[in-house]
Amino acid sequence: MNRKKKELFQKIMIKKHMSLKKRVTGGYVKCDYSVDQLINEMSLDEKIDYISGINDFCIHSIDRLKLNEVWTTDASAGVRGWDEKVTIFPAPIAMAATYNRELVKNISTAICKETRVVGSSVLLAPGVNIARVPTCGRNFEYFGEDPYLSGELAKAYIEAANKVGVITTVKHFACNNSDYDRHKADSVVEERALFEIYLPAFKKAVDSGTLSVMTSYNLINGVYASENQYLIEEVLRKKWGFKGFVISDWTSVYSTVDAIKHGIDLEMPKGIWFCREKIKQALDNNEIKEKDIDKKVLNILNVLKTSGVLDREINDKTYELHTPKAQKIAYQAALESITLLKNDNNLLPLNKKEIKTIVLLGKNRNSIPAGGGSSQIIPKVEMISFEDKLILEGYKVISLNSKWYKTESKKEIIKKADLVIIKTGFDGIDESEFYDRDYEIEKEEVKGIIEATKLNKKTITIINSGGAFNPNWVKYEPTLLLSYYLGEKESDALFDIILAIQRLVWVNK
Repeated sequence: MNRKKKELFQKIMIKKHMSLKKRVTGGYVKCDYSVDQLINEMSLDEKIDYISGINDFCIHSIDRLKLNEVWTTDASAGVRGWDEKVTIFPAPIAMAATYNRELVKNISTAICKETRVVGSSVLLAPGVNIARVPTCGRNFEYFGEDPYLSGELAKAYIEAANKVGVITTVKHFACNNSDYDRHKADSVVEERALFEIYLPAFKKAVDSGTLSVMTSYNLINGVYASENQYLIEEVLRKKWGFKGFVISDWTSVYSTVDAIKHGIDLEMPKGIWFCREKIKQALDNNEIKEKDIDKKVLNILNVLKTSGVLDREINDKTYELHTPKAQKIAYQAALESITLLKNDNNLLPLNKKEIKTIVLLGKNRNSIPAGGGSSQIIPKVEMISFEDKLILEGYKVISLNSKWYKTESKKEIIKKADLVIIKTGFDGIDESEFYDRDYEIEKEEVKGIIEATKLNKKTITIINSGGAFNPNWVKYEPTLLLSYYLGEKESDALFDIILAIQRLVWVNK
């Protein structure tokens, strides 16, 4: 899929699926019934409704039984989908680059507090899939390619969330290696690879107290994740002892009978296969029994009851959004995420006194890119571009477009500059769920990197990316930073790193 098609696709998806909601409010309604009493009191229709979503992100309410609606929320880099001033943190792949458990705990705590402010109790995070395919459109949503690192950061994230009283949903179970044709993709994995590479982070999440698991779109060894008896019943529930509920990814259920008998507990965003008509037909045909439905309702209610969700106000008024503390955590996370890949000529750290004129190049020079899709937050907070940050700090900035190298006068500007910074790579159009991204950075951008380094040795390239890219041009660039997707504090963190206020952490060669 070329970029123009991706741009059109993203516009359609944002309009259809990413509308912003107002925060949910409601009084305190204590549910006095036990879980068993609730199930006994529910009608068949109420049970069927309860195992499917409503309003895109919500679990049904049953007013007569004092069951409040329970909202879920997308979350990778912050609380997404709400018309609120939420904090935007670095993407999970950037969090992983910090190798900092305590920092991830702080990020999770801040996100969960904001989750409670908007009225949600179920966080659709963390994502722990392994980066098996370097071009997978959702790699930026995960903690990288190492099972141990992914598991440790998931543990930190989940334990912090539990203390705030937010239910985490570890995802996408399992082997979500690609987003290309994701409804038909089949991840064929041998047993040893499954348990040594793809499942350890999920196991760590379960051991750490996650109460919800989200299945993936794909098939695993020929069986869809949402109805995969081996993974859900044998591994997750029997082998690992998971007692929570299993939720589908949005529109990732493909049958009624198989999914009811040994699959997910909750179909989202609404009942397509878990609807009254299809379930009653399966009951009439003796393909399923009502106790199969009861079991799913039981799994959901047990989690909501034991976590206290059914016995508290819908939103928590003791927390606030976008607090100074949350912003400080976002900045620290962005700062620690930045990775120095090359410094061959020892250009970094710079001497600030020698820098007055900076030429800024690259497609991301005027933007703060983020991965696209269901984790992309539409900003309600002020976000300053890297170019504006440099100007505010008193530097003379000359910003040139991507084809500057075709003009001799612009080449002269680059030659005479005290510093050249190229901010390029990928963005939310290139890198998103629904499709995989290119392995190559755009040819014009690579051409600009090569030409700029020929003209001025004081050239720094910054790459925004949620995963691996073709490094065939890297030999031409002696100074290279990987900045992933850093959230609202990207410009502050980059400025402080490059202008030597903060110290870079080397990546092992």
